[in-house]
Order: sequence, then C-alpha cells, then structure tokens
Amino acid sequence: LKTDYNVQSLFFTDSVFNDPGGRFLEVAEAIVRADLGIKWAGYFRPDFISAQNMSLLKRSGCYAMEVGSDAACDTTLAGIGKTFGFDQITAFNEACIKAKIPCAHFFMFGGPKETPATIEEGLSNIENLKKTVVFVFSGIRILPNTGIADIAVNQGIIQPDDTLLTPRYY
Repeated sequence: LKTDYNVQSLFFTDSVFNDPGGRFLEVAEAIVRADLGIKWAGYFRPDFISAQNMSLLKRSGCYAMEVGSDAACDTTLAGIGKTFGFDQITAFNEACIKAKIPCAHFFMFGGPKETPATIEEGLSNIENLKKTVVFVFSGIRILPNTGIADIAVNQGIIQPDDTLLTPRYY
C-alpha cells in the first residue's frame, strides 16, 4: 500500500484489533520489521494488552486507539456480556497515557441491567478517566443473532421472528 499507493496512515477497523490470541502483536511486529514508516490507529478492547504491548504498538506507528469500553460500570458490562470490568478500562486508559498514545472510549447507556444507580456510578467512573475523549450513546441497537437480541426476546422487547431490518433499540 505504501509503495504502490503512497499510503501514509492506516486504520484497522476490526472491532477488536487486540485479539486474545495476540495476532495484533504479530501485525505490529511485522510493521516494525518491515520498517514501513507508516502511522496507524484502530479499534481496541480494553483488555488483552500490557505495558510491553503498548510499547511495541507505539514503535510500530500506533498514534491513537479507539476503545470499545461499551458500558460504564461492572454491572452494565456484565449485562451486555462483557468479560472485562471497569478496572480494566481504567488500567487500559492509564497504559495509553503512559505510552503517550491518545485514546477515545465509547460507552453505551440504557442496556440490560441499567438503573439510575448504574448511571450515576457510570458517570462517576467516566469522570475519573484522565486525558481521554469519551463518546456516549443512549440505547443499543438490537442486531439479529446477538446476545442483546436474545435478552430483548426474553424480555418481550422484540418478537423472535423480528427481522430487525427496521432498527430497534434496547
């Protein structure tokens, strides 16, 4: 891409670039070995990463991270089936600051197990994140064959045969 099209920057749109198997590290190592001199960013999840990983990512040209933090407290993270807690979101954010890699977090309110108390807790948690950009959304789009669709069916929000071609939100 760099040689044929003069690409200077890439964005990895995989929703979880930092996979649990560590292939994201293989990509970063390949970029370093090839000495491509490109800058890149991508979507990350707030786990499966260490300070050593951050250093490699920075050396490979990572200039920013967009983090699918998704929910703002442990209760609502569990409600949408996440396997990480807010402590990992905080640790990820701190690792980004230390590595001098800017990051942005994306949070959704209004999902399963959301209550006035979890909203308060979530807003407080978000407020404690330092040196970051935060994008907040209200409601979660229900997509077919997902955990949120199963929950919505069980709670009578949608019918089992709903095609969801017309957007529906939890």
